[in-house]
Amino acid sequence: MVDMAFDSNILIPGAFISMNDGRMVEESIRSGRTLVRALESDLITMPSPSGGHMSAFSSLGPTAELGLVPLISAPGGNILSTYPQSMGSYTSLSGTSMAAPYVAGAVALLKQARPDITVTHIRELLVTTARPIADSSTGLVSNPYSSGGGLINIYDAIRARARIDPPLLSINNTRREHPGPINSYIRPINAYWEIHTLAIQNTDSAKSMRISLAHIAANSLTMFDKNGTLSQQLLTNQTMPTWPTNTSPVPANTLPQVLGIRGNTLVRPGQSTNITVFIAPPLGLPESERWFYGGFINFKLTWDGESTAFSHVVPYAGFNGDMRKLSVLASAPIGLPFLADSELEPIENVSELTISADTDVYLAVALDLPTRIFAASIVDATNTTRGYLPLGYSEYVGRTLLDEAPYYTIPVNRTVFHDTQMTNSSELSAGSYHVHLKVLRPFGDPARESDFQIWDSDTFKLGD
Repeated sequence: MVDMAFDSNILIPGAFISMNDGRMVEESIRSGRTLVRALESDLITMPSPSGGHMSAFSSLGPTAELGLVPLISAPGGNILSTYPQSMGSYTSLSGTSMAAPYVAGAVALLKQARPDITVTHIRELLVTTARPIADSSTGLVSNPYSSGGGLINIYDAIRARARIDPPLLSINNTRREHPGPINSYIRPINAYWEIHTLAIQNTDSAKSMRISLAHIAANSLTMFDKNGTLSQQLLTNQTMPTWPTNTSPVPANTLPQVLGIRGNTLVRPGQSTNITVFIAPPLGLPESERWFYGGFINFKLTWDGESTAFSHVVPYAGFNGDMRKLSVLASAPIGLPFLADSELEPIENVSELTISADTDVYLAVALDLPTRIFAASIVDATNTTRGYLPLGYSEYVGRTLLDEAPYYTIPVNRTVFHDTQMTNSSELSAGSYHVHLKVLRPFGDPARESDFQIWDSDTFKLGD
């Protein structure tokens, strides 16, 4: 017997046998010759190995420009649920297909308890009443880019008597509002930091609410090794390098910090107050290693006459560095971008290349980061742009995936397009040309040429 529940008071039964035994039982049942029985004394109870932890297959954030996703987490590993009757009626599965119904049911309960609640309020409560998920391998909690606000906690969401706006903080250190030492509220430290104001409303109509603040640091994540190339750990076993690497103590400056608080910590019934917090990135981690950090601002709320504190968390996450300065195009050691032949091998002497009707040539491009604008055009000998390559213009292009094609391929031939929808085309005449590629950096302004990363090929010829 396997206890698959997250509540120790609830037992959800399940059973496991080997694949071979399972096939034998299945064939015997179909033949109508077998009755399956199990002695109760032979059954054992064991926990699901992934219970209470983030599943290894769970997708990670952030968005291309550091938006905090996912918002919350829900049970989705080894879940016993209904199944088509023709396939056994019940089975144990893992994935979003298991977690999504859990969230839908939780929202239905919240809507039942509070019929007039808005979608915005539902989203807010699910995030701030969730519970950060422990990571036993580091001794901290999972990064919000992995787990959002944490494990959904519908019981606390229904009972909540406070609202927090915004319910989460997406931090990009390229918007450093207050460089320099913080000396007005805590001990001075020379650091870049961000200031954020959170509005907290006491929705209890009869009791005053008191606020205290705690901080929960989370793991930091990266995709890169110290030399700036993609992590070998990520390439070999598809797991993200984390900091800390184990449960041993680490220097405080290698973890993010919430450095201060100001505002009225006593809130009358039905009233609101603004709380200001200061967030510093993990200054002890080298920016060259491209760490994504995060944590949780934990507001502990108590009401008059009550001794038990009610916890609301505000997850925050960001990038330890300046994303505007990062290369979108894959690192130079990989050798990309390049012009490739029909076998997608690099063309060694592009300056001697002549592309004719029976020549297949491609632009091969790998992206380390997503980009909002990808534009590959062809330029003539007078440095005049003649149009986009076929498939040469796209918006919101994802980074190159490790487990699929290692790069994008764009045909290079005499056909060019004069609009971004690729509907108006023409044929180029013979002559000398080169490929001009530009990709917009994170947070870049499409109207500012300096916000693009540029690459130009060597000059080649288009034949008759």
